[in-house]
Amino acid sequence: MSREAELKELEEQISDPSRYAGLSYQLIEDALQAALLARGIELPRVEVEGRFERAVRLAQDRGTKQQQLAVHTIRHGRISGGTRIFLPLSEPMTLLKRLHGEVLKYLILNSSKICGSSSIRPQRPERTVW
Repeated sequence: MSREAELKELEEQISDPSRYAGLSYQLIEDALQAALLARGIELPRVEVEGRFERAVRLAQDRGTKQQQLAVHTIRHGRISGGTRIFLPLSEPMTLLKRLHGEVLKYLILNSSKICGSSSIRPQRPERTVW
């Protein structure tokens, strides 16, 4: 099956709300997969970004904390499968700095959801006396 056909099938499934009754996790995974396929077949940027926005919105509304972080990181950090980072050979440090910044921004903005408190408080490192 071609990627275009796979994307079309995924979009049809996503548009059927009865398919995901009680399966929010799968809906978010399918929305993310649709965004990745759209990016992979080089659809116009507005279409790709729209699909990623949908995945982010679904993850925020219905997803687990892990899904929220994964969707955000995959969108901005170009991570595939949640573990491997595909670095362009030209600028690997730029991408790593951007990924680090995006993850930190996500954690700070969502600290109350993640930690159960209103903010992340930095802790002082313990001093070692030599």
